[in-house]
Amino acid sequence: MKNTFCSRSQILIFILLITSKPIDISSQGMWEPITSPVASNITNMIGTKIGVLFIAMPYSGIQYSLDHGESWQFKNEGLNEFTKTILMAAAEQSEVYLANENKLYKLSDIKDDWKLTNYSGPKISKLYAGVQNKLFCVSGKQVFMSSDGGSSFSLYLTSPIMYGEITDFSYNGNDQNFFVDGMNKSTLYKFNDSGIQLDSLAHYTNTLTNLVWHPNGTLFVKSDSKNKIYNELTHQLEDYFQFPPSTQRSSGYLLKDEYDNLLSQSTPPYLSIDGGNTWRALANIKWPQTYYEYNFNKNICFLDKQIFISSNDCQLPTLDRYDHFDADQNDLSGIISLPSVFSIISDTTGNLIVSKCQYQYNKFSFFNIFNPKINKWNPLKVNGEDVLAIKKSSFNRYYAICINKTYYSDDFGTTWDTLKTKLKGYQLDIVISPLKELFFVGAHDAIGKSNSEGSDFKWIQTVTCCDGIITQMFFHPNGRIYLVYSNEYMLFSDDRGETFNSYISFDYFSGPKEMNAIGDIFTLGPSLYTIDYDLKKQIYIDTFGVGSKIVGIDKTDKVFVYDPKKGLFQCNKQGCKPFDMTGLPYPHSFVRTIYEDDQHFLYAGMLNDQIYKYSKPFATQTDHIVHSDQSYIVYPNPFSGNVHLAFDASREKNNHIIIENLSGVVIFEAISLNSNLNIETSLWPSGIYIVQVNNKEFKKLVKL
Repeated sequence: MKNTFCSRSQILIFILLITSKPIDISSQGMWEPITSPVASNITNMIGTKIGVLFIAMPYSGIQYSLDHGESWQFKNEGLNEFTKTILMAAAEQSEVYLANENKLYKLSDIKDDWKLTNYSGPKISKLYAGVQNKLFCVSGKQVFMSSDGGSSFSLYLTSPIMYGEITDFSYNGNDQNFFVDGMNKSTLYKFNDSGIQLDSLAHYTNTLTNLVWHPNGTLFVKSDSKNKIYNELTHQLEDYFQFPPSTQRSSGYLLKDEYDNLLSQSTPPYLSIDGGNTWRALANIKWPQTYYEYNFNKNICFLDKQIFISSNDCQLPTLDRYDHFDADQNDLSGIISLPSVFSIISDTTGNLIVSKCQYQYNKFSFFNIFNPKINKWNPLKVNGEDVLAIKKSSFNRYYAICINKTYYSDDFGTTWDTLKTKLKGYQLDIVISPLKELFFVGAHDAIGKSNSEGSDFKWIQTVTCCDGIITQMFFHPNGRIYLVYSNEYMLFSDDRGETFNSYISFDYFSGPKEMNAIGDIFTLGPSLYTIDYDLKKQIYIDTFGVGSKIVGIDKTDKVFVYDPKKGLFQCNKQGCKPFDMTGLPYPHSFVRTIYEDDQHFLYAGMLNDQIYKYSKPFATQTDHIVHSDQSYIVYPNPFSGNVHLAFDASREKNNHIIIENLSGVVIFEAISLNSNLNIETSLWPSGIYIVQVNNKEFKKLVKL
């Protein structure tokens, strides 16, 4: 059979035999707390060019992290007493500057002590280490500059306002430099590289408070409760996010009688390392429960391609507007699911970050989306409809699900086209497959399928096996599509959703129906299962009590489960065993997550934001490569694009290769004349394929 497929991408897949030793899930060791600094508030946060993160806290000093916020250490050697305001700035090299009242310190290396510079001016209110190795100290209405690392200073700029003081200052090393004066806070002043005032831009209606130059060249300006960017073409400030009127709040404090359930929640820095798609709290920095201030002026710093945000920049509603405020939602899990107004920025690569404001009262969500080409934020109110949900595909297309219709955009929300489908309504959801196909779960459990534009929509044939309601559509890495029902049933499809004609009954299931897959282990609520490849039966592993949660995955394809009444368990396909909890504050604190690092040490994150480390490396699986004629696995798996079969040199030269799908249809057949064979698979549908060599099956291939 001649191979006529074309391929655009190349993925090398070696066929190896892997045999594994039995995995011992017993443990010996104990949990030890990681020292966590206690912070009253973060007044400043910076990241250096060499990847060191610094935070400053009133009256307690400086802490630094060498591992992107995983652990912190104090760095106060050489510093005198601290006042409420501590300012920091990072130079182009590795130097860090610190201003405390009228004293200016310099840290040349993390191993050194802080050293006083030769600054002799008045109290410093703003510190900025700009480009070209220039250091700026703002004091009153004057700006002092040093070009030699703090050895000498000269007067650089004076505010033109007679009685004013410069409240913020931003330097970009060209003619796009700005400052704001405290006596005329609605005017943005512009000056050149020599410190000569060039222009006073038009007056604005709001007070300008913060200026932040993004590394991509965009100036972000905070204006009262609004956030703006500076448009260099029109020389105007433009709104890039508008708070809904009902969420305006004039006070910057949380009143104890209003938000008593929020006061015990910490407001740590949040970190994104993927352009804002996901966020995690740096949980080992904690605030006292008696601290009531809510910091609206969020501090932002950029470190490599990562974004650090020091506090949630949300305007909180008044209590009478809402039934309740769920404080637990402050544990951010993703930028799309943020529960409140969040200030919007992009990372150094220009990636997109979407901000969401959710009304807790009526459960509506409002989105904004950024077009980096024109530096403008576009509110997602498509054709007058509020956007209920956002879905982002792997091919950079955004879908906006509204009440009556669904729309899609290929230009970051600048223009929207109507998805040509028949489905609409509050229950509509979209699942996007790796092959750019859309699957719809609509009202009355209707399942539809179309291409990415929705132009070839059709209903999918399903069997009426279940009385339950479809609660989830799930794509497993093995290529199968699953429909999860609210009762004990689950349908699956091996032909990309054309038919769902088989099902599995989970007799031991209890709890809410939500499916996940961790390797070959399926989780459905608090129950664990494994399923054989042909899905003719399910194998029950274990079920846990009410409130149990899958809290972690280790590197050897096992899961950790936390049961509030029984403790921590480690599970594999053979079953579950209690895991050592010696040293953990059980049962006084809930295990929220388990994490394993590259050295196989386990970390337990607790509900009270404490982090514990297990004292011994975790047992790992040892793999051995063995030559054989029949048993193989494919790595990596699943594949897409092109398969390269690499045979042993010891094999015979002529190998008869046949590849079939699960229905027995021959997809590929060839005779390999040497030890290497390329098979182009880019046009193959997703699914599972059986590879036979010389009439012997040796492994299934999975294609997404």
